[in-house]
Amino acid sequence: MRTVVAFSFLAVLVVVPAAPAKAQAVDVSELDQNPLAYDGQIITIEGELIGDYGERGDEVWVQLNDDPYTENPIPGGGVPAGGNQGIGLRIPVDIYDPDLWGPPGSARYRGPLVRVVGRFRYHAAEASGETFVQVTDIELLDPARPLPTGELGTPGRTGIALLVLAAIIYAAARYRARPPRG
Repeated sequence: MRTVVAFSFLAVLVVVPAAPAKAQAVDVSELDQNPLAYDGQIITIEGELIGDYGERGDEVWVQLNDDPYTENPIPGGGVPAGGNQGIGLRIPVDIYDPDLWGPPGSARYRGPLVRVVGRFRYHAAEASGETFVQVTDIELLDPARPLPTGELGTPGRTGIALLVLAAIIYAAARYRARPPRG
């Protein structure tokens, strides 16, 4: 009887898949403050894909920012609110979809907002000491969108006015410095 119970228990262990590890929601500042606590852990992080989609073999590298500019970039009307904070992502090409996401964030675009699940790697030896999230799942929350352009605003108009004034002063100084005709 014990043998039957033991084999039944082993069969259940082999047949029933292990429950997937629960992903802990974090932000970049938490990863920066205590990276060893998260090294090797499955995490969830949300933010804006920025910079460039760097295709490298069977993966794509991109930066994910989760700072105040994610929702309200300065070119879109946001105000300065501190520095940028982000983390590198390594996304398998089979879940990479730039056609759906749109271009990464730049001065011209607010990049796609995504929710990422993956394993945080701190100074990964097999990746030359890089720190990144090895993505296992990515969900698009909001695709990329163009940022407003064209309006110079007060700083732009002031800069142009100062350049014109400098050119006038330079021309007047050159005119006065030239030898008299005669």
